[in-house]
Amino acid sequence: MIGSISEKRNGVDIKDVKDALLNPIRIDTERDSFSQLFIGKGVGVSVNPKTGNLIQTNPLKVKKND
Repeated sequence: MIGSISEKRNGVDIKDVKDALLNPIRIDTERDSFSQLFIGKGVGVSVNPKTGNLIQTNPLKVKKND
C-alpha cells in the first residue's frame, strides 16, 4: 500500500493487508463503531464496518521477545 518518503510513512505489502483481513490475529472495534482495526502480522488495517471500505493501513512495530 502507498507510503510517503517525504512524510516518512512506510507502506505495507498488499499480501500483509490481505492476510490481516482474512486471518486477523485480533479485531478491535472502536467505540464510535465507525471503524474496525484488523491486526495482522506487522500490519494494522482499519475498515468501515458499515460500508466495508478500507480506511487506512499502518505498519506495526513487532515486539521482540527477550
